[in-house]
Amino acid sequence: MNLEVGQLVTVVVHRDVWARLFTAEVVSNEPMRLKVFVDEISAVHDGDQALILADRSEKPGKARTSIKQAFQDGDHLMVNVENLEWESEDRRRYKRFDLRIPIEMSVVYEDDGDVNIKVVQGTSRDISLGGAWIEIESPLPKDTLVEFRTWVGPGKMVRCLSLVVHCSEERGGMGIEFVNYLENSLETLEEAFNEQAA
Repeated sequence: MNLEVGQLVTVVVHRDVWARLFTAEVVSNEPMRLKVFVDEISAVHDGDQALILADRSEKPGKARTSIKQAFQDGDHLMVNVENLEWESEDRRRYKRFDLRIPIEMSVVYEDDGDVNIKVVQGTSRDISLGGAWIEIESPLPKDTLVEFRTWVGPGKMVRCLSLVVHCSEERGGMGIEFVNYLENSLETLEEAFNEQAA
């Protein structure tokens, strides 16, 4: 899947438990080079893992990749990526389950240059392998990056990096999209769905 030069994409850069979300512009496809819009040039390092989310409203696409080289070019951060693996996404294909369970979400935010983590809690109203609707007292803004955590059984934790894709004060909740499962969380959630369907 080639992207158009000049197209804007969302980039989730992560290492260990740290993750940041950026907007970037496609500079070239072969090799894939991105101009990342970021105030702090040192925010992206060589070797970081990344997810590129593109055309999410029309032809959703997600690519797993790694940062080969990050360098400053004038006032911009340029990033070369490698080992790009595109995965077509159609969120409607996932079966949704009426699974009401407690949810925790860690939100990373900056305050006067300091990075802080806030934990918010809610309850899932329905959930699929692609995302969930979360009932929460104060929905988070669209495009907020969170680490989603829940337990689907004793010792069975599901963790994944997620994006808030829509929110509604009237409905008292928000929809999140799972963008990257951590550890063996995908298998754990699939197993929980299979048990519920049996």
